[in-house]
Amino acid sequence: MRIQQTLEKYVPLISNMILPAVIYAVSLMLFLIKEPFEIQTNIFLHYFFYFVSFAGLLIMLNFNINRHMFFMIGNLLCYVLINCLKREYGAVFRQSLWFDYLIILIPLNLILIYLYGSFRFISSKSLRFIMIILFEYGIVETLVKYNINIMVSVYDINIIAFTLFFVFVAVFLIKSIKENNLYNYTTLYSTISVISGICFSNTTTGMILFFAGAQFTMLIDLIFTLTYNYFYDETTGFYSRNSYLIKSKSFPFKYNLGIISIDNYDKLLTAFGYKKQRVLTNLIAEVVQDLTSEEVVFRYAADQFVILYKDKDNKEAYTHLDNIRRVIAGLSFSCSSKGQPIKLTVSCSLAEKKRSDAGAIDVLVRADKAMQKTLKFSHNVTSRG
Repeated sequence: MRIQQTLEKYVPLISNMILPAVIYAVSLMLFLIKEPFEIQTNIFLHYFFYFVSFAGLLIMLNFNINRHMFFMIGNLLCYVLINCLKREYGAVFRQSLWFDYLIILIPLNLILIYLYGSFRFISSKSLRFIMIILFEYGIVETLVKYNINIMVSVYDINIIAFTLFFVFVAVFLIKSIKENNLYNYTTLYSTISVISGICFSNTTTGMILFFAGAQFTMLIDLIFTLTYNYFYDETTGFYSRNSYLIKSKSFPFKYNLGIISIDNYDKLLTAFGYKKQRVLTNLIAEVVQDLTSEEVVFRYAADQFVILYKDKDNKEAYTHLDNIRRVIAGLSFSCSSKGQPIKLTVSCSLAEKKRSDAGAIDVLVRADKAMQKTLKFSHNVTSRG
């Protein structure tokens, strides 16, 4: 029993870590065993890096995904900048002031991108962020020009960079374990890979290998995110609207569909903003999850959940749906540990599959019409369609 409990506790934490950790481990082993690569292999990895980078950016622009955008662009610009500096300084690049400053600025900026880079790519916030980074490099260029070295080194080890690296790994490893999602682990190992690429930038193989590994890790996470978000709702973990449309073709001959709609959703969004509203939605979803067992739940819209009752008749399904409504109405919710508790309510409706229904959409439309008719007069009620 203890072994089973231990596995149930730690296996979910390990599963999201495996893929980015394996990619980094492969990059590290190849570097330690095979370095230096042949010229043709280095050229292949060089173009592979650019292919992965531009493929990732095109995918993000096409699907309007902002979370990975700045990180991949940051890696790309970092790679280009180091190559330009290596051409200028040659073999003594690692002994230059530029290297001492870059090994601090690049990881620091990647951390800032991870923390604050989830806004839209074309926006005032992104413009300010880019201006800050350009200002940083302008300062570094001035310091290098006048040969001003503010770094502290011991045995050729940059103490500031060394400290920053271990603080970063410790903090973000804890954050990754706490939040337990693939994106956090992907960002963690990608940043470690970029730092490794900078540290081994004196060798062509090391730099290309680790930077290519970082971008490839981000691309894999991007593809996984797109696939996951197609079938599942990212906020709640429930099946998505797409999954409903796919699975509805295999619904049983007889079933009931229940709709749970968050009351005054638009007003809550205006009052609390997107992030806090997302937290509140997730809290409601957790209540729904706790009160359902054999039922399948979909997040059909931003403010609506759909429950498929395959093994309950209309009366049992109605009782279960109304119980969810009552439980939510009796609870208090908070956006944060310091936030004031607020009351939230939901309205529900239920429709039973009839012979005249052409498919699951007809059943859902009937349930939604019953709810909309009721919402004109009242909230926090359960109706039948």
